[in-house]
Formats: sequence, structure tokens, C-alpha cells
Amino acid sequence: MLRRCFSTVKALPVLNGYRFQLHLPSVAACWFTLPASGTLSQLHQAIKDEDPLVTSVTSSQEAETQLSTALSTDKGVQLRINEKEVTLTKYTDEFAGKAKTTFLMQFLDVLYAQAPRSKQELDGAVLKAVENFREETVAKVERLQARIAALQGQIGALEAAKLRLDRRIDRRITAYSLLGLGFMTAQWGAFFYTIYMVEWLGWDLMEPLTYSVGQVGFLLGVWSFVRFRTPSSFLGMAERYRGRKLAKLARRNNLDLAYLGKLTQQRNELQSQVKKLSNRMARGGPLPD
Repeated sequence: MLRRCFSTVKALPVLNGYRFQLHLPSVAACWFTLPASGTLSQLHQAIKDEDPLVTSVTSSQEAETQLSTALSTDKGVQLRINEKEVTLTKYTDEFAGKAKTTFLMQFLDVLYAQAPRSKQELDGAVLKAVENFREETVAKVERLQARIAALQGQIGALEAAKLRLDRRIDRRITAYSLLGLGFMTAQWGAFFYTIYMVEWLGWDLMEPLTYSVGQVGFLLGVWSFVRFRTPSSFLGMAERYRGRKLAKLARRNNLDLAYLGKLTQQRNELQSQVKKLSNRMARGGPLPD
């Protein structure tokens, strides 16, 4: 018996015809490909030929109505196979357009259009379908590469602006690093001088001070880690500063970093598609990876 989940069947437009799947009593899933000029009576006969358990096939429209005319109505065709009713409708243009963009469907369209009746004709039809696949693949790769080139132009301008900001930030990080190094050197020099050069200070008085300074530095490092959740090393502080300063400078210079990331993602996706299509073309077939 026909399953209820297939009570509504969508007919996919293919080259000069339609292709759809029906679940028949003893055959289960069965694909049918009929020309658009075919009649409903031909559809009835094709269903009976596929499954000997089908004893009766009727439709809501005249038997001599062409399939394209019958599917052009909003309600489609109401089929009654034995005791089960099936509604056969045509895919919407949006869905059909998406379905036909697949290379496998285009490959089958060309193959079905040849209607081979012998092994020799089948060989010729397959060769023609493969050649069409290669032409379509080359054309699509060229379109994708044109889109990649257009995106690369936009990304290049944005990345150049971002590179200028990165260089400004690098100069500031270098300056702050030199200031920090100078401060630590001056601190060490001051402690050395007071401990070994000033007799009335010496180690006995300066030891508590140097210990306190060291502990304050340690506590500041722990606080920084708890506050920012990043290592209190030079690299960690530099990367944290870079991120905050870059976001600030980007807003000030009207540079949309989120848009740059979106364009970069789109370019990477297109490059991935080009790679997949090139691999398929190298294998010589339209099957997916």
C-alpha cells in the first residue's frame, strides 16, 4: 500500500519533462521520468507496468490531458492508485531552481533527454552528459573565481586599512615595552645604589622595601589574571592591549572589522567550492565529494 507520508508528491522539472518518486504497493520507492508532452493515461500505464499489484489508476483530470497542463494548476493532479490517493504537484520555481543547480541533476537531465534504447546509445548519452558536466563545471568555476576576485578587491582595501592600524599599535606596544624596561632598570639601579652606595640605608633598611615592592608586583599580576583571564606575561598583555586598541581605532577610522570578517568568510567558502569542483572535474564525474 502507498505510504501516507507520500500522499503529496512533488514533480521536479527536468529537461523537457518531469521526474518524481512514488511508493507503490510492492515496489516501494519508484522513480518516474515522463516528458512534459506526455498524457495522464501514459502515466497510468507506466505505474501499472512498474507494479503488478496495481490494479487501478485514475486521476482527477481527463486521461488525455498533458502532464505539463495538469501540473500547471494549483491543486495539481489527484491520483488514485488502488485505494490510496496521491496528490502530484509541481515544485515551486524557487525550489526547482535550487534543485537544478546541482551538477548531478543537470547530468541526469542531459542523460534522460537522450532517451537511450541500446548500449551504444547509452554510451553516447553518458559521454555527452559528462561533456556537458565539464562545460558547466568550467563555467561555474569561472563565475566563482570572478566573485572571489571582486571580494578580494574589497578585502584588500579593508586589510590595508587594518594593516595601518596594526602598525600604529605595534609602535605603541614597542614604546610601552621600552618604557617598562626603562622603569624596571631604573628601579633596579635605585635599589642597588641605596643598598651598596648609601651607608646609612644599607641592606637592613632596604630589604623590607624591596620585598614589599616585589609582593605588590605579584599581587598586581594575580589581579590582572583574575580580571582579564589572560596570562600576566608580556605576550598576554600585548595581545589584550592590541585587541582593545584595534577595536577603538577601527571605530574612530570607520573601519568595520565585522564586515571584513564576513567578507573573508565568504571568500574562503567560495575558494572551498572551487576546490571541490576542481576535484570533481579531475575525477570526471558529477558525484559529490
